[in-house]
Amino acid sequence: MEILERQGLKDIKEDMNTHVYKLEDKGSCIVRVKKEDYENNVEKSLDNSEMYEKVDQDPTKDTEKAVIEHVERMVGNGWMEESTGQCIIARTQNTHPGIYHEMPKTHKFNEDSHDFSEGFPARGIVSCKNTPTEGLQDYSEMVVNPGMKALPSFRKDTKHVLQEIERKNESGDLHENINIAVADIDNMYGNMPLELSEKGVTEY
Repeated sequence: MEILERQGLKDIKEDMNTHVYKLEDKGSCIVRVKKEDYENNVEKSLDNSEMYEKVDQDPTKDTEKAVIEHVERMVGNGWMEESTGQCIIARTQNTHPGIYHEMPKTHKFNEDSHDFSEGFPARGIVSCKNTPTEGLQDYSEMVVNPGMKALPSFRKDTKHVLQEIERKNESGDLHENINIAVADIDNMYGNMPLELSEKGVTEY
């Protein structure tokens, strides 16, 4: 490692006493934010009672038990291979609650101000690594994803939507009198009705 690289890492390590470094929401850069501003932003997000519910005790053990019972029922009904069920149950040992963090949305920052003391746009993420439901979530994703991606309405992200519009423009599929409207949904996955998600999975 070069001398300047070593010095850079040393400077960053010292700087992390007062600042945090977070991957930008679109993954295009690393964002440096004052630790106090970041923690205030996280606290403000978690205080949103419409999105998060405060609990008086750690629900991890109860969740582990619920996952095990659900998997055993699926195996018993023939909906899941026994070996798959054993793998998922094995991953319910020594788990912990999901860890929350935020990814700043720099494309929504106010370019005229670098003061984040009043908050900043960010995507809240709850990491499921080593949580009671991680194994079951991985299994669900493996089973459901192929069908969801095959739906005519599937769009991976904003880039995918823009590519589809460009393709239709080039092919002439879009009439000149057609106007395209786009809606930006705040916390789409968190606000999506559970019944709607269940209906989509069931139909698949």
